[in-house]
Amino acid sequence: GDSGTTVVREIEWSVSRTGKITPVAIIEPIELSGAMVSRCSLHNLAIVAGLGISAGASVLAMRRGGVIPHIESVITPSATPLVIPDTCPSCGGPTRELGDFLSCAAPLACPDAIRGTLEHFVKAVEIDGFGPKVMAQLLGKALITEPADLYTLRALELVQLERMGDVLARKLVANVEARRVMSLATFLRALGIDEIGKTVASVLTEHFHTLEGLRAAG
Repeated sequence: GDSGTTVVREIEWSVSRTGKITPVAIIEPIELSGAMVSRCSLHNLAIVAGLGISAGASVLAMRRGGVIPHIESVITPSATPLVIPDTCPSCGGPTRELGDFLSCAAPLACPDAIRGTLEHFVKAVEIDGFGPKVMAQLLGKALITEPADLYTLRALELVQLERMGDVLARKLVANVEARRVMSLATFLRALGIDEIGKTVASVLTEHFHTLEGLRAAG
């Protein structure tokens, strides 16, 4: 069926591109709607507190509409209380609570947030060839730290990466070059600002027409 009982192995804290730290329940694998599920996002601190969930709890897991797995309720609470991290699991810096959300206090210097921002950018702008492995190496060698750095990459730098020959390096530089010019709506979406998805980016573009017009808005 689309629901079943299982046990929470641990609560993992995942850092997004905006620095938001989301709790994820790692559960004993269970089959829901024909798929094996071992992770359920818990979304925010309010949901975690409302469920009273922590490692060792037995829970009712569901797949809403047969798609997204979530924890419906706690059946037997755990004797071990949940500890909300006061340091970021990615950079080790302090965390802060903002309403229902936990966040890294310095996302601009946080590796997971930086990686997420870059991955979001290449996907939104549709630059091919910069998958997780290439991105991890570029960050590890400090060749890029923000999306703008993609546009200054040279083939000579890219050939330092594992399994990166001269032909592929030149192809990646060409892929970036081909996406140097983009529509305003694409650019706004690529920035990864909270709440600016495809629809909002289109609405803003229709209203303000140019980046200058948008930046001058109150």
